[in-house]
Amino acid sequence: MDSGAGDWTGDVTVGTKTLNPTSGDYPETGLGGGAVGLVPYGAHFFESDPPYTSSGPGAIDVPGTLITDARIAITHYGIIGVTGTGKPYIVYEAPGSHCTSGCSAELFSIKTSEWSTISIGAAGSPRDMVLEGTARDGKHYHVDVNGTLDCSDVFGDPGTDSKPYGFIFNTN
Repeated sequence: MDSGAGDWTGDVTVGTKTLNPTSGDYPETGLGGGAVGLVPYGAHFFESDPPYTSSGPGAIDVPGTLITDARIAITHYGIIGVTGTGKPYIVYEAPGSHCTSGCSAELFSIKTSEWSTISIGAAGSPRDMVLEGTARDGKHYHVDVNGTLDCSDVFGDPGTDSKPYGFIFNTN
């Protein structure tokens, strides 16, 4: 699967299981704890927390008006890491609970620095980028990842950058 676009390039056999575009989505537990995707890796939205499924973006619970320790985990199609300085992402907060003029971060006026990196490719979750920050009740968030995460443990040229992507979640 082209892990950046979600397009299949052909059947893939993992053990005795053949994966193809007509077989549906595969949770990591069905693949022995991993995922299949071409380098450069993109996000595996279905496996992320909150998950982004065919029903749309997932939500995190915000009791009251805001929480300062909201946590999300964006899972990728392969093991990731990061080198260099600076955050490989920007978090945007929409003024309301939905995108009003299309879901594009360029339309957001509120870029928030209230999010920090907990881990990227840590030993316990080598495919995850875990972020923590302030989330407000009834809001819509975009995390724009700039494509500078490292795709680790790959065949061929090491140090390949990940695909840039956007991850969307809501609060309730």
